[in-house]
Amino acid sequence: MVSSVENMDLSEIREIAKMELSSLIQRLNDGGQKNCAFYVVQELLFYINSDKELRGLFCRENGVVGVFPLKDDAELVHADHAVFLVKTNVEFTRQLARILAVYTQKMPNTFLTVFFVPRKTLMIEHIFENEYQSLLNAARLNFSDFDWDIAVLDEDLLSMQMPDSFRQMVLDGDATIQEWSARMLFKLQASFFGAVPLIRAKGTNAAKVVNVLRRLQEETESDCTNDIASKFDSLFIFDRSLDLVTPTLTQLTYEGLIDELYSINAGIVSFPFKLSEESAKETDQQMYLSSSDQLFREIRDKNFSSVGNILYSKSIWVKQCYEKRKEVQELKELKEYMKTLPEMQELHRLICVHTNIATDIGKNTQSIGFQRRITIEQYIVQQINEKEVLNYIEELINKSAPITEVFRLISLYSLANDGLKSKTYEFFKHILMLSYGIPYVIVALTCFEKCGLITIHKDKPATFSSVRKQFKLWDYNLDEKSPSDVSYAYSGYAPLSLRLLNELITCPDTWGSSGTLCDILPGSKAEIRDEFHISGSPSSILVFFLGGVTLAEINAIRFLQKRWAELDQPKRIVIATTNVMNGTRMIRSLLPFAD
Repeated sequence: MVSSVENMDLSEIREIAKMELSSLIQRLNDGGQKNCAFYVVQELLFYINSDKELRGLFCRENGVVGVFPLKDDAELVHADHAVFLVKTNVEFTRQLARILAVYTQKMPNTFLTVFFVPRKTLMIEHIFENEYQSLLNAARLNFSDFDWDIAVLDEDLLSMQMPDSFRQMVLDGDATIQEWSARMLFKLQASFFGAVPLIRAKGTNAAKVVNVLRRLQEETESDCTNDIASKFDSLFIFDRSLDLVTPTLTQLTYEGLIDELYSINAGIVSFPFKLSEESAKETDQQMYLSSSDQLFREIRDKNFSSVGNILYSKSIWVKQCYEKRKEVQELKELKEYMKTLPEMQELHRLICVHTNIATDIGKNTQSIGFQRRITIEQYIVQQINEKEVLNYIEELINKSAPITEVFRLISLYSLANDGLKSKTYEFFKHILMLSYGIPYVIVALTCFEKCGLITIHKDKPATFSSVRKQFKLWDYNLDEKSPSDVSYAYSGYAPLSLRLLNELITCPDTWGSSGTLCDILPGSKAEIRDEFHISGSPSSILVFFLGGVTLAEINAIRFLQKRWAELDQPKRIVIATTNVMNGTRMIRSLLPFAD
């Protein structure tokens, strides 16, 4: 019997990470005898900065002289020990080698230790052995691993913080992504969640994760996962390649639009305007967004069109609460009122902050350019007004619009039409080369074709068109302010990933049946079923997105949970992923010579 998911606490995962990181710092500090300078890759540094207690570990009392972003022009400081926390990324390895070479030259007496997170690969060892042998021979340079493979981004969100996972897995063919994902999921079961009795995966790469999980279970004979009561009754693993349409569309929830316009990294976002009147800085206002912000928790999953009304209603309520002060006559009433005052003042502050954010978002979304872009995206998904779509893409290319914007839209058009017609492909290729350069465009198109984003149409049945119609991916009767379907997150388009998730949760017995969405979508599927698995609709689910998930998809999953609760069918879903993505970051990671 699966134990109540209400008892699950993801903070335990965060606490273990803090303990391991604290132990690492103390070990490097050598009992207070040495001081250390830390150089950390951005995806880990964002997470460290988002957590006050994690950030507090890197203090002078622990012998840390500073924490710096790891990049080519990183600030090199004098320290007994320079520590590098890096992700295992083949492309970044050569940049790391250059930084190490500069450091050893400028600071010859400093000990250098590189920690690969979660561990280094044979490919990276091969690169250092064949291209940087002189570095390996340096007496003061050591390489090690730090098994920090999962970060708690929110109360229902876990991330491996691997921003280039889709590129590494699909474009580079790096099988370690599937291997590490499986090991992370196995570790979660062994250390925190207990054995999950039903594991299902859809998509070629997702099926590989299940195969590795099965191997790990056989190697350990599952003993290590049986000591903890099961907190989940199902684990669903989705391959990002199953649904590439969703990340190429613009997210239209409040949180999704913040990510689209300003970029959210581990909950941290920098706004180019003042968040409140008390702010000292005019621009680059940094803020941490999570469920700890009660107002953000309420509005983050909403379609942006409804956020203004909610903020206005909240402001009226706060004003009315302040007005009640005039009605207080008795001392007892005054004491009760004063108890509620701090909460009201905090809500007042948050209303001001989110009103400023919403106002700036509104300036963007109400612009002619933004609205036209959304209209074109919706035409593409509905497969209508093709001439207007092609003219718009041509216009973007001819005026040399940002190449990520152009390739994102061409990718969406190609995906929705199961490839470009040969004539259209050649036309786009020609004008792209005129605007962005011949070598660059040829390499870029090769990369996008390999990933399945931009392809040439072949004579075969239209997959996306039939799926869109059969599974109602477009909602013609959407009420954005009072939605009844996940299509609200994209103002009409229901993410294919959410349709698949809903099918697996609400119709578990259809697994393997013909005519289901799981059956129609291309790619392998795999399953591990424990003999004690209880049939029926699951109530506690762990969902893992391999290759990334968008914030709008996360918003829509939370919406589904609320809908099920309203129907007296409560379900708790925890989302895990290799990384939180958006279309711009995905496209940029695939472009050659990207920053």
